[in-house]
Amino acid sequence: MESLKSRIPCRISRSLKNAALGVAGSASLLVFSEIPSAKALPETGPAFGFNKAPTERKVNDPPFVLGYHFTTDFDRKLVRLGIYKPTQTGVHLKSVDDHSVGIWDFTPPKPTLVWQQQFLESKNCDEDTTYFCWYDISNGPQLTRNVDYVAAATWGDEFSPVEVPKEDVDILIKGFKLMETAATQQGAVPDLLIDLDAEDYYAPTVNTAPQKGFMTVNLSFETVPTVQTPGPLPLIGAAAAFGWSRKIRRRINKSI
Repeated sequence: MESLKSRIPCRISRSLKNAALGVAGSASLLVFSEIPSAKALPETGPAFGFNKAPTERKVNDPPFVLGYHFTTDFDRKLVRLGIYKPTQTGVHLKSVDDHSVGIWDFTPPKPTLVWQQQFLESKNCDEDTTYFCWYDISNGPQLTRNVDYVAAATWGDEFSPVEVPKEDVDILIKGFKLMETAATQQGAVPDLLIDLDAEDYYAPTVNTAPQKGFMTVNLSFETVPTVQTPGPLPLIGAAAAFGWSRKIRRRINKSI
C-alpha cells in the first residue's frame, strides 16, 4: 500500500501542474480578449424626412426618371423602399401609377445599375407615414460606403416633389449624405414601366441644380455587420502564449 508520505508530493505535483496549465491557458485567452471591439453601428430607418411640406409640380412630357445622388459612411443593405405619395384632392395618397425604381453606382467610367424593381399600383404598401408609401424589400442590394449612388424612380403626370431644397430635408440616419439632383427624360418610352437595364436606356445624370433634389423615393437600410478578425499582433501573442504553455507542460512532466 502506498504510504501517505509518498502520496502527498504526488498530489502537490498534480496541483502545481494543473495550476500552471490554467495560467498558460488564461494568458492565451487574455491575448484574444485584447482585440478591439467592432465600431458602434449606426441606427437604421428611413434615410430622410421633410421638415415642411414639399412644393410639388407636374413634369412636362412624362415619363421622367427622377431621383438624387447619395453616399453613405457605412456598408448598408436596402430593406425597405418608400415611394412618394402625391397630392390628390389636397391629401397625400398612394400613387395611382406603376413605377420602376433603380439604384446606380456612378463610379467612373460609366454608371452601372446595381438593383431595380417594379412597383405596381396594385401592390400593397405601408401608408402610415404622410409622404411615402413603404414596401418591404427582400432582394435589396448591399451598398458600399463612400460610393456615389443614384436612387431614382420613373414618374408620370402625377404631382411630385421635384425641386426640394436641401434645407427642407432632415437626414434621419447617421452617415447618409444627399448630393446632386439626378433626372432623365424618358418621353420616348411608350409606357411608364421602363427596363432600367436596357442598353438603350441612359441612367439619370447630374442636374444643374445641386442644391435641390427629386425626392420621389426614400430608402431604409439595415447595417451590414462586419466580422472582426484578430490582427497580426494578437495572433503572434497567442502563439507565444501557447508556446509558453507547451514549455511549462514539458518541464512539469519531466519533474514528476
